Amino acid sequence: SGELKWQGIACYDKKLYCAPCNASFILVIDGDTEKIHKIPCGVDGEWKWRGIARFGDKLVCPPCNASSVLIIDGEAETITLRSCDDADKGKWWGITQCGTKLVCSPFASKNILVLEDQSMKLGLDYIINKDDTIEEKKLLKSGFLVDCIKSGMVSKLK
Repeated sequence: SGELKWQGIACYDKKLYCAPCNASFILVIDGDTEKIHKIPCGVDGEWKWRGIARFGDKLVCPPCNASSVLIIDGEAETITLRSCDDADKGKWWGITQCGTKLVCSPFASKNILVLEDQSMKLGLDYIINKDDTIEEKKLLKSGFLVDCIKSGMVSKLK
């Protein structure tokens, strides 16, 4: 029951994945049989993720009220949560691919969220904070770099 259970849909190998907005699971629809199943995301709350995009064998959901990016492995149907170190509400809404990066549209955030595939290798991740300080983090689980850039620095996307 309730409204806004899912926000956004993306296709991977004849399956449609719906990003959990107010639902506590990802909705998966088989495009051939029209059967559905669920993948628990392990996070409760409202407006968790708003949007979803396929990127290689991953499906990625930008956090709106959630504190992490949701990354779904399209082959294994497992999930990874990648922290974006931003506890604000209403951060990003919508996601698209731009070359080798995924870019998330700011909703209430003053930053643009950029995700870059690092082929599952460890690497450094940095975030430019609202006060212009830079934090560096070591990646542990995901091959995606999570990077917030200021709205005026779009040249970093090249």
